[in-house]
Amino acid sequence: MNEDITREEALELFKINGFKLNELFSVANEIREKYCGNSIHTCTISNAKSGECEEYCKFCAQSAHYNTNLTTYDLEERDILMSEYKRAEKLGSTKFGLVTSGRSIKKGSEEFDSIKEFVRDAKKENINTNICCSIGLLDEEELKELKETGVTRFHSNMQTSISAYNKIVATTHKIDDRLDTIKAAKKIGMEVCSGGIIGMGETWEDRIDMAFTLKELR
Repeated sequence: MNEDITREEALELFKINGFKLNELFSVANEIREKYCGNSIHTCTISNAKSGECEEYCKFCAQSAHYNTNLTTYDLEERDILMSEYKRAEKLGSTKFGLVTSGRSIKKGSEEFDSIKEFVRDAKKENINTNICCSIGLLDEEELKELKETGVTRFHSNMQTSISAYNKIVATTHKIDDRLDTIKAAKKIGMEVCSGGIIGMGETWEDRIDMAFTLKELR
């Protein structure tokens, strides 16, 4: 029978230990090989804007709320980004991700326009490495502009479960803001990269709930 696993069944799997745990890993690996194969996709990430983020994410060294001695700078010049992009292609990366600190880079800003100009220039290079963006909380119109420019994938992590988000991640924004961005990107046909972080004080239930939410967002 081809049935989806339930939340209760997933929680039961976390109770397995000893030799049976090895059996579970073996079966999971067989499933991975059958449906995903053994190839991997690599993504080179550019820290295109660093630090001074107004958000309060507890895990992040980019937040201005913490003293991390991080080197901060505004959005990198397009020639620097282009150099990084070409190097990513030489290294064999299938994707090149522009990642910026801050809540979001919004339409109408000089930074948003600069990112679009970089993507347009990069597309002229006829390089097979696709361009991704992780530039914060955007709406459908903003995402559509990025897609039309040539951005193929957008990244926005859930980080943890919906119920635990404000407790262990941040209170300066809601997880719904992240989910809305993911849904908007999916709606316009963008690929989406999303996941979470393990080890922030969440429970096993939080991990399962996050996985099921990500499953629903596919």
